[in-house]
Amino acid sequence: MFLIAATIALVSCEEDSLDPLTGKYSPPEEYDLTVLGAQEREKVGPLYIFSIDLKDDESNTFSMTLFSTDYILPASDFTPGAQAANKTYLISSTTFNGQEVIDGTISIALQDSNYAISGILYLADETVLKLTGGFTYAYQPDPYIQTYTYTDETQTPAIGGAQGATPIEGSTMHRITVYADEVFYAYLEVVADANATSLSGTYTIKDGVNSTGQIGNGYYLDWSWYGGAGTMEGGSYYMKGEDKMFLREGDGTITIADNGGTLTITGDNLGILNLEALISSGGATWSVMETPGSVNITDATKL
Repeated sequence: MFLIAATIALVSCEEDSLDPLTGKYSPPEEYDLTVLGAQEREKVGPLYIFSIDLKDDESNTFSMTLFSTDYILPASDFTPGAQAANKTYLISSTTFNGQEVIDGTISIALQDSNYAISGILYLADETVLKLTGGFTYAYQPDPYIQTYTYTDETQTPAIGGAQGATPIEGSTMHRITVYADEVFYAYLEVVADANATSLSGTYTIKDGVNSTGQIGNGYYLDWSWYGGAGTMEGGSYYMKGEDKMFLREGDGTITIADNGGTLTITGDNLGILNLEALISSGGATWSVMETPGSVNITDATKL
């Protein structure tokens, strides 16, 4: 009898530990939200703020404040946060029927302009919600135009080669740092002719620059891969939200139009270092992301 009682108690404890909704929280209340109410988009710094109200047929209202670096609301999981950050929702202004949402993940899927939403969320009053729903919304192109500025630090001659120690005859290295609305946006190591009166031209991305008309690639190294400590990163890259897009040698090129010192810098089909694959492989896999990168810097004025 003692063994039977112990077994029953053990099974009961295991079932409780496996059920995330036992104990503090009651079983979830389920709602299907298909009516789109207020919908606003605002840009603050590098982030877009999406304020969205969804309702069901009984006017239960789910109000969300979501953050993203994309100008349209992207398909993603959004996690709770007390401050603005990419792919989060703001706890203080995400509510259900006026009750603050304090935990849980909001999952959003997107097909064309059709959004689907789902998630299990926890309210401040300990209510648990299981939400599903969908709505259609076609975002208009981003109307916001950033103001670009840049600095240009030069070195003559440029130093290049596989180990970065060989002078490149007849060249000047231009280390161009670009700011978007006074926030760092890009850094490019441009090798131009030492006698050039402008930076206009098309530049290839090169691992170990060795000639004019090139831009040095970007890199990321974790010294623990080689038995050391710390990390080193550098070379040419630009920002996509909070992520660094390190340029890699490949088919893509960058074109600079220099209008009396005002620069327009464009590039498509750019190889971008797959940083996640590199880190997970311990430095063994140097590959580029499946989706090529692009950059479009218009009318950057020199500081």
